[in-house]
Amino acid sequence: MKKTLMICLSAVLVASLFSCSGKGHAEAGSDEPLDFGVIKKDTTVSLSSSAASPKAEIRLNLHYATGHHAQEVNTLLFKSGILTPDYFCNDSVVPEPHKAVGLFLEKYAADYKKDYGDMYRRDPSHTESYQVQYFCSTNIKKGRKGVVNYLADISYFGGGTHPVDYTIALNIDRENGKLVQLSDVFSSDYEDMLTQKIVDALCEKYRVKNLSELREHSIFMDMEPYVTNNYILGKKHITFIYVDSEIAPHSEGQIEVDVEYGE
Repeated sequence: MKKTLMICLSAVLVASLFSCSGKGHAEAGSDEPLDFGVIKKDTTVSLSSSAASPKAEIRLNLHYATGHHAQEVNTLLFKSGILTPDYFCNDSVVPEPHKAVGLFLEKYAADYKKDYGDMYRRDPSHTESYQVQYFCSTNIKKGRKGVVNYLADISYFGGGTHPVDYTIALNIDRENGKLVQLSDVFSSDYEDMLTQKIVDALCEKYRVKNLSELREHSIFMDMEPYVTNNYILGKKHITFIYVDSEIAPHSEGQIEVDVEYGE
């Protein structure tokens, strides 16, 4: 999908496998502590009935909140960009998770058919250009005290030279279901301090002395260093995640930088 789905998928469901592993978890909206279930979907969508037809493959392994603040957390999750395109970005409340996943797949399917179907009919000789893969797998970890780390590993391939792989990290307050921001952890003037610590950590990682030498390695080459909003509040340190090609060439891949809280 060169337009709407340049960084995702969709399709009329040819094959769909659904399973949910949330047995024993509290029902969404209950007063039980925040917990998580899982929705799994494997879907393949063909552009035509031909065996050689281009296909979109979608694999989802999504954790969703149950129990206390489940509705608020799930709305946050489905509007966070872990599913792309973000069809729910303008919705104040997202449907319950199973329905939301179904709607996502339906819209993805329609967009795949629309955006790639016409091109395939006009030029059926370049099947590989219309092949699409979109995989999203999430994981839950215990982070800083009172914080749940919600991690989404995403891989997208849309007929280019290589797939795009990246991680989105969210940090959820277990008590109130809200995102934990860096301003909740550090004083108001934290940004300059953290920026310098990130640069220092990168210098150590790449065995260079300063920002100038980092730039010689194509890190922050054409930009000023900055604190990314993509981070994991771990038990002992924060891991800042710069996705593929964000601050360095694709050859460097995703770059992760650890900064101790007490540094």
